[in-house]
Amino acid sequence: MFFPDPNNNNKLSVSELAKSNTVISQESIIDIFDYSIDYLISNNDIIYFSSISKDRGLFKLDYQKNTITKLNNDSPKGLIYANEKLYYIDSNTQNIYSYDVKSNSKSLLSTSKVGNFIINNNSIFYRNLDDNSKLYCLKIDGSSNIKLTDDSVDSFVTYNNEILFVNSSDNNTLHSFNILNSESKKILNVDASKLKQSDERIYFINNASANTICQLTKNKENNDYTFTEIFSDSTNEYFPTDKGIFIETSANINEVKFININ
Repeated sequence: MFFPDPNNNNKLSVSELAKSNTVISQESIIDIFDYSIDYLISNNDIIYFSSISKDRGLFKLDYQKNTITKLNNDSPKGLIYANEKLYYIDSNTQNIYSYDVKSNSKSLLSTSKVGNFIINNNSIFYRNLDDNSKLYCLKIDGSSNIKLTDDSVDSFVTYNNEILFVNSSDNNTLHSFNILNSESKKILNVDASKLKQSDERIYFINNASANTICQLTKNKENNDYTFTEIFSDSTNEYFPTDKGIFIETSANINEVKFININ
């Protein structure tokens, strides 16, 4: 598991995969790289990361070859890898860019200032800071920029033909936007934040319940949504993966907890 270790200035670190819920200890760390990072994404044994060390920029780590290559001088946030390209927000301009890892070429996709974004198939869904944080859709090649909601959004994920989002205009309750008919509706009257997704699993922080982590589930029989608490400690930040969830608790932001979801 690759992660930024808060006990070591967020250095890029490698830990053995935990088989149970645990606090990641220094004894479990098997590799450390001298780069402080804030975002990372992997493609098999290739790790792309944003360095916040003195040598800032976008980097590539080939873990098998033990080589690190600097790709450019940007300060990326929200790194996503898809179709042999990296997609990210440049922290300096707040615009979305793509970076072709084969040709080493960078392209500007939108001049809008972006808060956060996700990719689904050939579409980029993003929070447009130039329009009061409303949800927009941009084609992955930078064309066809469309506004989807009149409500302000906080965070969002895609699920089947829906976009689920935290509606900042409605007390941070959970809403859905149907991509097929453009219908928007409230799905849960819960004060939520940091809606995230890993594969088909969807999570959020329940602000009304001491910032615990909950999993969102859709009942396919009646199309209703329900949620279940999966982590009871107050959470500052969390990062779901296909192996489990990395958690930074409010009580100790210098400690990383890991819960196994498999």
